[in-house]
Amino acid sequence: MRDPLFEAVPNFSEGKDDTKISRITEAVSSVPGVRILGLHSDPDHNRSVITFAGEENPVLEGAIALAEACSTELDLASQSGEHPRMGVLDVLPFVPLEGATMDDAVRLAHRAGEGLGSLGFPVFLYGSAATGQHRRSLPDVRRGGYEGVSSRLEDPLWKPDYGPGTLDPHVGAVAVGARPFLVAFNAYLD
Repeated sequence: MRDPLFEAVPNFSEGKDDTKISRITEAVSSVPGVRILGLHSDPDHNRSVITFAGEENPVLEGAIALAEACSTELDLASQSGEHPRMGVLDVLPFVPLEGATMDDAVRLAHRAGEGLGSLGFPVFLYGSAATGQHRRSLPDVRRGGYEGVSSRLEDPLWKPDYGPGTLDPHVGAVAVGARPFLVAFNAYLD
């Protein structure tokens, strides 16, 4: 019997510099057992979305490698784009695939949150992994971007689930969650 499979669909705050995007993507693809399924970069939003899948431990290792690469390659203080952002690794959702349950994805999100917190990322759990009802909705967690998250840190309800209680202006924070499979698309209206 095959081990359960998971998908990760992280968004990171770089969509213009192909060299940086390539190095960040390489950090994930170099993890044995991880398969990159897609990459979409948008220069106007200055944001990239990478989709990768595998068994639990390789996907976790890929997420940690991604976070380390983002913190090395990117500087949130100099980042600008149309999409609000709260961190260099902005959002990291885990999706249960074949043989995995939502409870498995929640456990993986908590493991990732703990690992990212130990790297110095303030981590806010959302979706099915949320530690409070007020954090279930990703837009609520990310409201106001970096500046909004920073202003809420004094409120005990918005203490990070993992990691430091202050934001490094160069790295920011990350929202880590568990959610069902999602199909998203962009429509450009002129």
